[in-house]
Amino acid sequence: MKAALAREPRTLPVAQPIASPAAILILTAAAAATIFAPRLNTAARIAPTLPVAGVAAFALFGLLASREPGTSPIWFAIYAATLLACSIAIIRLALAPQRTPS
Repeated sequence: MKAALAREPRTLPVAQPIASPAAILILTAAAAATIFAPRLNTAARIAPTLPVAGVAAFALFGLLASREPGTSPIWFAIYAATLLACSIAIIRLALAPQRTPS
Protein backbone atom coordinates (compact mmCIF):
# COMPACT_ATOMS: atom_id res chain seq x y z
CA MET A 1 0.00 0.00 0.00
CA LYS A 2 2.80 2.41 0.89
CA ALA A 3 4.59 1.70 -2.38
CA ALA A 4 1.46 2.65 -4.33
CA LEU A 5 1.17 5.97 -2.48
CA ALA A 6 4.82 6.91 -2.86
CA ARG A 7 5.32 9.81 -5.23
CA GLU A 8 8.09 9.99 -7.75
CA PRO A 9 10.48 12.88 -7.25
CA ARG A 10 9.63 15.98 -9.21
CA THR A 11 11.99 16.53 -12.09
CA LEU A 12 12.25 19.44 -14.50
CA PRO A 13 11.23 18.81 -18.08
CA VAL A 14 13.80 18.46 -20.81
CA ALA A 15 12.95 21.95 -22.09
CA GLN A 16 14.25 23.62 -18.92
CA PRO A 17 17.91 23.68 -20.04
CA ILE A 18 16.71 25.44 -23.20
CA ALA A 19 14.31 27.84 -21.48
CA SER A 20 16.72 29.08 -18.83
CA PRO A 21 19.40 30.40 -21.21
CA ALA A 22 16.66 31.89 -23.40
CA ALA A 23 15.24 33.72 -20.40
CA ILE A 24 18.69 34.98 -19.44
CA LEU A 25 19.22 36.20 -23.01
CA ILE A 26 15.88 38.03 -22.96
CA LEU A 27 16.67 39.61 -19.60
CA THR A 28 20.05 40.76 -20.93
CA ALA A 29 18.49 42.23 -24.08
CA ALA A 30 15.86 44.01 -22.01
CA ALA A 31 18.56 45.44 -19.76
CA ALA A 32 20.51 46.67 -22.80
CA ALA A 33 17.38 48.31 -24.21
CA THR A 34 16.79 49.99 -20.89
CA ILE A 35 20.33 51.35 -20.72
CA PHE A 36 20.69 52.50 -24.33
CA ALA A 37 17.12 53.76 -24.96
CA PRO A 38 17.86 57.50 -24.61
CA ARG A 39 20.60 57.25 -27.26
CA LEU A 40 18.27 55.81 -29.93
CA ASN A 41 16.08 57.74 -32.33
CA THR A 42 12.32 57.19 -32.40
CA ALA A 43 12.25 54.52 -35.13
CA ALA A 44 15.07 52.60 -33.43
CA ARG A 45 13.09 52.61 -30.19
CA ILE A 46 9.79 51.51 -31.74
CA ALA A 47 11.24 48.64 -33.84
CA PRO A 48 12.44 46.46 -30.92
CA THR A 49 9.26 47.16 -28.95
CA LEU A 50 7.14 44.89 -31.17
CA PRO A 51 9.15 41.65 -30.70
CA VAL A 52 9.61 42.41 -27.01
CA ALA A 53 5.83 42.85 -26.72
CA GLY A 54 5.37 39.44 -28.37
CA VAL A 55 7.75 37.85 -25.89
CA ALA A 56 5.88 39.61 -23.05
CA ALA A 57 2.56 38.21 -24.29
CA PHE A 58 4.04 34.71 -24.47
CA ALA A 59 5.49 35.14 -20.97
CA LEU A 60 2.08 36.22 -19.65
CA PHE A 61 0.47 33.12 -21.17
CA GLY A 62 3.24 30.94 -19.72
CA LEU A 63 2.87 32.62 -16.34
CA LEU A 64 -0.82 31.78 -16.24
CA ALA A 65 -0.23 28.23 -17.51
CA SER A 66 2.53 27.61 -14.97
CA ARG A 67 0.03 27.86 -12.12
CA GLU A 68 -1.58 24.56 -13.12
CA PRO A 69 -1.10 21.67 -10.69
CA GLY A 70 1.97 19.55 -11.27
CA THR A 71 4.03 22.31 -12.89
CA SER A 72 7.44 23.06 -11.43
CA PRO A 73 7.72 26.44 -9.64
CA ILE A 74 10.84 27.25 -11.66
CA TRP A 75 8.62 27.87 -14.70
CA PHE A 76 6.62 30.46 -12.78
CA ALA A 77 9.85 32.23 -11.81
CA ILE A 78 11.21 32.16 -15.38
CA TYR A 79 8.00 33.49 -16.90
CA ALA A 80 7.58 36.14 -14.18
CA ALA A 81 11.15 37.40 -14.59
CA THR A 82 10.80 37.46 -18.38
CA LEU A 83 7.48 39.34 -18.19
CA LEU A 84 8.93 41.85 -15.74
CA ALA A 85 12.04 42.44 -17.86
CA CYS A 86 10.01 42.85 -21.05
CA SER A 87 7.59 45.23 -19.35
CA ILE A 88 10.43 47.39 -18.06
CA ALA A 89 12.09 47.40 -21.48
CA ILE A 90 8.86 48.39 -23.25
CA ILE A 91 8.16 51.19 -20.78
CA ARG A 92 11.73 52.42 -20.96
CA LEU A 93 11.81 52.33 -24.76
CA ALA A 94 8.45 54.07 -25.05
CA LEU A 95 9.04 56.79 -22.47
CA ALA A 96 12.76 57.48 -22.82
CA PRO A 97 13.44 61.11 -23.67
CA GLN A 98 15.52 61.49 -26.79
CA ARG A 99 18.85 63.18 -26.20
CA THR A 100 19.59 66.14 -28.35
CA PRO A 101 23.13 66.60 -29.61
CA SER A 102 24.82 69.55 -27.99
